[in-house]
Amino acid sequence: TTPRPGGRDPRAGEPVESSTDIHPSRLTARDAATAIGQRVPGVCWAWSSPDGTHRGRLTLFAAGAWATVSTREGRPFPVQQAGARRLLDEVVAAYRWWLDHGSPRVSDWTIDIDLAGGQTITTTATPCHVG
Repeated sequence: TTPRPGGRDPRAGEPVESSTDIHPSRLTARDAATAIGQRVPGVCWAWSSPDGTHRGRLTLFAAGAWATVSTREGRPFPVQQAGARRLLDEVVAAYRWWLDHGSPRVSDWTIDIDLAGGQTITTTATPCHVG
């Protein structure tokens, strides 16, 4: 089963600690999150901030894996990840891909579906093929 937001999947094992300089708000912004969702399948996220500010915790979760990024202490932001996938590493790589391809907006994406049901997702911001 997939852990609930903020929960940890006990099957994922002990977390590995690291840090990132990328604030979670950059990863969850609509345009970036659209690109990340195309490149990182099966990942859900939840943001929790007791005071409603940019200081809080981002939790990423997928079957058998989870990651958290805390912004309460400032940069670099502490990261914990566990499981078969390093979810934050995947999300950050997808975020960098988005930056490298011109930071396409949601309206820049097109989806072509062929008669056999195959799908091709592209962006008009910079010629590229997703996935």
